[in-house]
Amino acid sequence: MALRVRGLTRGLYHYDADRHRLARLSSTATPRLAERFLGGQSWFRGAAAIVFMTAVFSREQWRYSTPRAYRAVLLDAGHLCQTFCLLATWLDLAPFCTMALDDSAIESALGIDGISESVLYAAGVGAKKPGAKSGSWPAAFFSGG
Repeated sequence: MALRVRGLTRGLYHYDADRHRLARLSSTATPRLAERFLGGQSWFRGAAAIVFMTAVFSREQWRYSTPRAYRAVLLDAGHLCQTFCLLATWLDLAPFCTMALDDSAIESALGIDGISESVLYAAGVGAKKPGAKSGSWPAAFFSGG
């Protein structure tokens, strides 16, 4: 979800890994919608971008034919989110992650069924307000609104 990304039109996007490109799904992307998607957490309205991590479960089931596949998907989402936050911090941005999601609304907007593919996690990034220190998270970190 691109809200305030220089060089990218506001909207919902899908990352097409095969072509290494973003495919625009919808022009629907507003701070209010971000708040709704993120469980009513109003302080994330100032985010510049939000990444919704989804899983296509059958892609993991070829490796693990037991419930271990589901656990592996959850672990992978956690690893991906940690890497996202570390890179955003290195870039001197204000990263966040949350599990407070309106799954049905997000899945509907992304055009996924919530069964064979589901949203698992969200990570986002904003620009730090000038002079913001790490201890003043979250409200003091996001500029805009």
